[in-house]
Amino acid sequence: MKKFIAALSILLVSTCVLAQEVKNNSIKDEDGDAPVLDAAYSLYGIAYSVSGVQSDYVYDVAHIRLHPGIKLSAGNVRGVFMFGIDQDFGRNGSSVTDSGADPGTGNFVVGVKRAYLEIFNMFLPGLTAAAGLDRYRFPLVADNDFALFRVSRYFDPVKITFNYIKINEYSQVEKDAANIEDHRDVDALAAEIHFKSGIFSLRPGFIFIIGGEQSATASDARIMNFSLGLAADLNSVYLSLNGSYMAGRTDSQTTASAFAIDAEAGVTLYGKVRTGGFCTYGSGDDGTGTDDNSYFYNMNNLFGSTSKKTGAPDGRLLLLENATVAESTATGNVFDVMDDSRGYMSAGLFIEAAFAKVKLSALCGVAYFATADGAGNSFIGSELDLGASYTVAYNTELFVEAALLFAADSAVGPAASYEPGNVAQITLGITTDL
Repeated sequence: MKKFIAALSILLVSTCVLAQEVKNNSIKDEDGDAPVLDAAYSLYGIAYSVSGVQSDYVYDVAHIRLHPGIKLSAGNVRGVFMFGIDQDFGRNGSSVTDSGADPGTGNFVVGVKRAYLEIFNMFLPGLTAAAGLDRYRFPLVADNDFALFRVSRYFDPVKITFNYIKINEYSQVEKDAANIEDHRDVDALAAEIHFKSGIFSLRPGFIFIIGGEQSATASDARIMNFSLGLAADLNSVYLSLNGSYMAGRTDSQTTASAFAIDAEAGVTLYGKVRTGGFCTYGSGDDGTGTDDNSYFYNMNNLFGSTSKKTGAPDGRLLLLENATVAESTATGNVFDVMDDSRGYMSAGLFIEAAFAKVKLSALCGVAYFATADGAGNSFIGSELDLGASYTVAYNTELFVEAALLFAADSAVGPAASYEPGNVAQITLGITTDL
């Protein structure tokens, strides 16, 4: 493994040096003819320390995340790949694990975030095809990395996109020589239209999810999800509305009928100050009957992992909706209840300001479970989030974010088994995007 990582590191450094030399200039052949290869590079990085407390539960962790990316293109063909390193500071427990950096850090693991080929103007002007590992996201539906095939066509001002997403591929053999089926795949077919004209944009979308008969997460699933996004931007005033409805069956025994809505409106004051409000609602389920009406929970289960809280898009509140930069750490997302099977709803206000190198933000909101528990409780509590950053170099900032959760009737988090407990969390770090 160390030899592999060393070789990969050399490749990364060599490619980045090459990209730095040429940046976006063309590498020409020996005769100086037409451009043969273009190279470009990027880097996203964040290092932070997060500490928090809820009643007797206290936690702290430091983390580093780096995403170096390389793009190589020639003519209308492009290859994109991006690597990811996510590592906690220090050894995790008494044994060496991939998530913690033990002394010597020989267990660092490089993950693949992007790796796809893309062809522009294939057969027709404006027709683009891509295949590989890339990000797929749609408001209220999914935001994750997948293996996929994608075809899109741009007709100004309309862009039509089709995606075939491979979610699960547990076995490449669908039926063995003994005529025994092993169909555990989960696939998704997605189509969307993005229309933008002037200040208005419209984005309808449709996803059909198919689960294999032996799938552990979506056995014999047949789910249709219809979505619609509307937005208007009048320079100083903007409005965004998104809605989604899911129907079908999540497995061979359970039918689904769930929906979600999200709205945000804001106004820009004095050019650098933005303020507004938001509300989010995702239907939930009380656990009785054969219907499953949990929208965010089902989206998270299909497009990610409910245990890791990945898949369904996160919201705005740092703690309750996993919007904190510490979302990738084990302790950073334990208060995320947006994907709870009982459903979730929130509403709040925000304000953001930028002055020279300083950025400030504040957000407050209240949250409820969409379905009450056995005792009739649904009020989760209210949350106050504060943030500040200072630019120290090009696209590089020192930042601090603080979150306070004032718990109500419905307890959340590790201390929930005892009683509802308030939460305080603070994060300090540096981030760059080059």
